[in-house]
Amino acid sequence: MTSFDKQAVAGSFSRAAADYDSVADVQRTVGGWLLKSIQHQQEIRNALDVGCGSGAMTLQLAQRLPIAEVDAIDIAEGMLEYAVEVHDHPQISYYVGDAEEIPFEEKAFDLVYSNFMLQWCPDPVRALTDMRRVLHRGGQLVLSLPGEGSLRELAEAWATVDAAPHVHRFMSEDELADAVAAAGFAHADILQRTLRVHVPDAVTLMRSLKALGAHNQHPGRATGLTSPRTLQRVVDAYEARREPAGLPVTWKVLILEARR
Repeated sequence: MTSFDKQAVAGSFSRAAADYDSVADVQRTVGGWLLKSIQHQQEIRNALDVGCGSGAMTLQLAQRLPIAEVDAIDIAEGMLEYAVEVHDHPQISYYVGDAEEIPFEEKAFDLVYSNFMLQWCPDPVRALTDMRRVLHRGGQLVLSLPGEGSLRELAEAWATVDAAPHVHRFMSEDELADAVAAAGFAHADILQRTLRVHVPDAVTLMRSLKALGAHNQHPGRATGLTSPRTLQRVVDAYEARREPAGLPVTWKVLILEARR
């Protein structure tokens, strides 16, 4: 369990809404993996997107499920306003909602879809338990999150200047398995996939994480402004990793498929 402030997370993502889609390449790639893992797509009548963000993947979800009504929730009201304006669809209804207190009745959905959201829940077991609660018996959960080792190059570059946490702490595969079991899922499979991308420089990466609303929310993080000299040391440390394609960025993605 992580003690960061959910309202701070909501505010961060709300402020990022207008720029989110332009920098969310990794999220779209992983969201596409999840879409392909959904079983019996032609038969699903009720689906829920938990942590829908800008609604870009919610739209793709609705387009993939021809007869489904798709409800979507997010804690960030700014994201939902953007989703309604930009990614509206006749099958989709958007609502303000917390993944740890999903605002729907028990056994309401055939499918729960959640892409790159669980890492922002202070209590992931509570969130997974509520996802199970709203699934029909035999209903499917497909979920992704960045796992332990994600953004390791950035974390190691920051570690050359101080010991403070500058990168969000991500769950390990074992921690996710324990959380899924504690939530009561009887049948679950976890797959880890490595996604490796490149950026032109370290500052571009840090700016894109800020534009995603995904900058560090760790309660032990440094709260003051980073001096230009310290930032340059981080940039130089990361620069030592340069490859022909640019600076590498590793995402250790955990993919969960579970049944109630």
